[in-house]
Amino acid sequence: MADYLGNKDNEVLVIETDGSMEAVDGLKSCGEGFTKTGANVNLFSINQALDTPLAKLYHYSHKHLCKKCRSCPINDTCGGGDLANRYSKENGFDNPSIYCADLEKLISHIQNKIIDSLPFELVEDSGIERLTPEKIQALRSKNISKDHNFYKDELLDHFYTKI
Repeated sequence: MADYLGNKDNEVLVIETDGSMEAVDGLKSCGEGFTKTGANVNLFSINQALDTPLAKLYHYSHKHLCKKCRSCPINDTCGGGDLANRYSKENGFDNPSIYCADLEKLISHIQNKIIDSLPFELVEDSGIERLTPEKIQALRSKNISKDHNFYKDELLDHFYTKI
């Protein structure tokens, strides 16, 4: 489940029946031949295959987020969502998930259900606040206005030059 949500690294490498080694199959939805790297079990070690730009991007996808996601108060839980759902031909992976609004609703709903199940005193003492998608968006907008140093990291810059 880490490849869809959260801020953990993705630990998947696909070995096809012909011996090709690629990032996760879900990235095939980004375009014909998108996951083809030329890595093959006959010519590459697993470490070499993991060192390809797309495998690295996938592996660290929850840490390499667009400005909107980096500024979001729930990005540790969401992680920007599934990498394939962030792709566009115009911006590569430098986009929020197409399911961003749905993830905000889901995560705030789950958090609020958990808060509702806790003793009132614990909630009050801890300062935990109920979230709504509107509150998430307001906090993100406030954080974006503070983020004057937006940049794509070297890995993303390197990958964008390859597509």
